[in-house]
Amino acid sequence: MMIELQNVGFAYNNKHTVFSNLNLYIDRGDIVSIVGNSGCGKTTLLNLIAGVLLPSKGEIKKSNKNIAYLMQDVTLLPYRTAWENTFLACELRGIPVDNIQKQAAKEILDLFNIETEALNKFPKELSGGMKQRIGLLQTLLTDASLFLLDEPFNAIDINALNSIKLYIWEYLIKSNKTMIFITHNIDQALLLSDRILIMRSPTELLEIKPTKEYCSLSPDERIDTSEYKKLFFEIVENLKYEK
Repeated sequence: MMIELQNVGFAYNNKHTVFSNLNLYIDRGDIVSIVGNSGCGKTTLLNLIAGVLLPSKGEIKKSNKNIAYLMQDVTLLPYRTAWENTFLACELRGIPVDNIQKQAAKEILDLFNIETEALNKFPKELSGGMKQRIGLLQTLLTDASLFLLDEPFNAIDINALNSIKLYIWEYLIKSNKTMIFITHNIDQALLLSDRILIMRSPTELLEIKPTKEYCSLSPDERIDTSEYKKLFFEIVENLKYEK
């Protein structure tokens, strides 16, 4: 077990109920995506798992507290270059930034389509997609056991996105890391996840679970399968659900 939510409830200011009696079990090595309509509580759920928010009722169990959280608004310090910001999360966690860390970052730069010129720029000079890539790189370098990502692929162009998704998938599979990410994009959910959670109501997380054969395929291989098409339409239909 990596994470378990038992009858979790949450209400803002004890008035606006977001969740009631929510249950969820996530095991080590799971790659989980969360989809749902705007305002259904996806980010709130991630904040509860991260410990940013505390549940109003119920219990959240975590077997490992080595968690890296990439929020929707990427944190980059304005007075540091993109390269210096790359190691911000490591520094905040007390991880030594040595030659090994720097070499690891350099090896990922090409895969993330981050040019050397961009690394010398300050955040205000970077595009939204470049900031997002730096944020992703920053998060992955922590080598956490659990990655929580809120809309991690926003504003990233399609050419860079394909190689980024493949790198993340291979990294998670090889290292048996756990990842939970929020996305509004069904393609991203299906190409990366082995479990897709659809938020349908304050008490219900509907799970779409692909076959083991499908999950063993890389993101590039999944898109041309009949199962991909079947799952895509199943998710679309369930997102139309209102209670």
